[in-house]
Amino acid sequence: MAKKTLLYAGILALALPSISFADNRLVLSVSDVDDIAFVAVVNKKYQGDTTVLCEWQANPGCSGSDDLTYKVRTGKNLVLIALYNRVYTGFCLGHCGKYAGDFALRVNNSTVWSRRVHLRDNSRGIKRLWGVKVYVSPSGRISVSEILSRTEREAIEDIKAIWNNRF
Repeated sequence: MAKKTLLYAGILALALPSISFADNRLVLSVSDVDDIAFVAVVNKKYQGDTTVLCEWQANPGCSGSDDLTYKVRTGKNLVLIALYNRVYTGFCLGHCGKYAGDFALRVNNSTVWSRRVHLRDNSRGIKRLWGVKVYVSPSGRISVSEILSRTEREAIEDIKAIWNNRF
């Protein structure tokens, strides 16, 4: 299983593009969120400095916009995205507990990473969790890779620390 994961991580790393752009702007697009999406961008060079912290609840979300633009710093920038579900306690006929979201990272109008989730589970908690590493070289070259080696528990602990145990 570990070999398959490493192989998959290697293939994924090769499939994700390396892009260069002048103004170092990373755009995170979020839409169709149900119930809550939490997003943090952390720059590892600055020892875990959280430079963006955002929450969407049934659009439009952060600052009245579906898109969040972030000026990336040189070094490793980690984008943490958590999709959270609340328990639905109202009347329903088997269609309760939807959790959903469309997420994309764009550079120069080019999508470099995206995920779409539309599932059901009427239990409380984090249903999906992603970590995306955006590396910016000193020359401005950018590479993007999804982090697969972290366990869900470790990533949840990171996000809890960032949001001061808000879950």
